[in-house]
Amino acid sequence: MSLASLLSAEQIIPEMKATERWPAIVELVDLLVSLGKIKTEDRESILASLKQREETMSTGCFLRPD
Repeated sequence: MSLASLLSAEQIIPEMKATERWPAIVELVDLLVSLGKIKTEDRESILASLKQREETMSTGCFLRPD
């Protein structure tokens, strides 16, 4: 399975407005809502679940310097 099989070009934000982790997650969820991939009525519960997950363990990655 490749990333390309999971995401379409419309689901990628090449220049995100957000510069911090949580606003970036919200921006991505809002994109999925606008594309109809997430129902509008499910937005808040999805964000709440993601927030809870982020408080438990970050989904972010750590980059090592070259």
